[in-house]
Amino acid sequence: MDNPIDSILNTYPPDFFRSLEEWTNAAFMKAHHLTCEHYAEPEQVNMLGQARHACCEEEFRAAALDAGLAARVLHTRPPGGRYSLVSYGGVHLIRCNVQAHCGTPRPTRFRNAWAALNAWLDPIQLDLLRAVPRPPSGQLCGMIVVTAHKRYGDPSVPAFIGLGVPRSDLSNWVVLEPIQRMLGLYHDLETTRHTPPEAPVEVKDRAVPRLRRSPDGSSTLGTGREATCAAVHPDSEASDSCRLGIPEASPRWRLPNGSTGPVPASRAGRAAHSPRSRRH
Repeated sequence: MDNPIDSILNTYPPDFFRSLEEWTNAAFMKAHHLTCEHYAEPEQVNMLGQARHACCEEEFRAAALDAGLAARVLHTRPPGGRYSLVSYGGVHLIRCNVQAHCGTPRPTRFRNAWAALNAWLDPIQLDLLRAVPRPPSGQLCGMIVVTAHKRYGDPSVPAFIGLGVPRSDLSNWVVLEPIQRMLGLYHDLETTRHTPPEAPVEVKDRAVPRLRRSPDGSSTLGTGREATCAAVHPDSEASDSCRLGIPEASPRWRLPNGSTGPVPASRAGRAAHSPRSRRH
C-alpha cells in the first residue's frame, strides 16, 4: 500500500459509501425523532447524543450489508462496551464518536489498537547507530467521521460525513475526505478505466525537394535562398549573406552634394553595357 485513499478505493465498492451516506442521514433523523418523542428538556439534549451513537452504529452495519460486506460487533477490552467493525481486503473500518468538529476521535483503547496498524504511514525516525525497520504496510485502519451541528444548527441532519485515516497515535489525520469527495474519486477512477488510451500524434515532414535550372542548363537540387544564390553565381561560392539568408546591399550612386543614393536605371543600364564592363 502506498496511498491510503487509493487502497480504499481499490478495495471497497462505491456502493458502500453511497449507502453509508444515506443510512447516516437516516440515523440522525431517527435519533432526533426518538428523543423528541420520549424525552423532554433538559434530558432530551443528553439522550440525543446516545441515540445518535446507537443509531449510527446500527446504520453503519446496514450500509456494509447493502454493499455485500461483512460487519461484526466486537467487545471492548476491558469489557464494558461494543463497537462495529467492517473488514475487507486488509482495510478495517470503525466509527468515530459523534463530535461537533472534524478532529480525531476520543482515544479509547480499542481505537488506539486499530490505529496502530497505520504505523507505516508515520514518518520514520532514523538512527545513526542501528537500522530502523519499516513497519509492515499490509493492513490499514480507516474511521468513519460524522459530526453534528452546533447549538443553533439542524439536529436532524449531520453536519459532515467523511472518511479519515488517522496517525498511529490518533494525534492527527493522515488524510480526511468528505463522502462526496470519495464518490467523486470513484467516478474518476471508473472513467479512467473505461477511457481508451490516446493514439500518439505523429508529425510527418512533407517537404519535397525541387530541381532548379542553372544558367548553363544543368539542374541543381536545393531550396531556399542559398540554392538561388548558387544558381545565380554558378562559378563562385554563395556569399555569406546568401547562406545566412541576409539580402545583399544594392549598388549606391554618389550624388554631387556628397550624399549617396540608388543607382539610376539609365546609369545602371549604361554601366552594364559599357566597354569597361565588357572587358571584365
